Amino acid sequence: MNIIKFYDREKELELLEKPKPIVAIIYGRRVGKTTLALKFCENKDFLYFFVNPKKTQALLIEEYFELLKNKISLEEYIRPKNWEEFFKILFEKYKGIVVFDEFQWFLSIDQKVPFVIQKHLDTKKDLNIIILGSVIGMMKKLFLEEGSPLFKRANVVIKLEPFDYKTTFNSLAGEKFSFERWG
Repeated sequence: MNIIKFYDREKELELLEKPKPIVAIIYGRRVGKTTLALKFCENKDFLYFFVNPKKTQALLIEEYFELLKNKISLEEYIRPKNWEEFFKILFEKYKGIVVFDEFQWFLSIDQKVPFVIQKHLDTKKDLNIIILGSVIGMMKKLFLEEGSPLFKRANVVIKLEPFDYKTTFNSLAGEKFSFERWG
């Protein structure tokens, strides 16, 4: 997977490195969430799942399971039929980092998914999960509002902000220019 050049997110990377296991929520609009997560996962065992709301539940489960099967050995007869079965296998068998990109779209695919994940997070606490989302209101509702199934389940919450002017200028100008030259 190609990663866009990485700029000025060292503080966020440090936050992700500290707690183990990690359940991290990274949210914000078009600010490099995926790039940050993939940079953190560099040289680590990880799975990347994009939650595409245009795909059916069955298709996503099949797609995710194929990715999981490519990482770990599973008997051929194992085939999850629903999210409960998929997450049970994921939490019991996989030991790396799992990244869910655009997690909030699970609500339009199957509203039970946050509750299924809650159950597994509460009973099996050693899977490392990074959850990314760009619909800020939905992400806050899922993870930061009291009473939601995933409230207080994350040990790292990052609201990723846009770059400052210096970083933006340097990223656009490339290595040839420096912000300091322009005052």
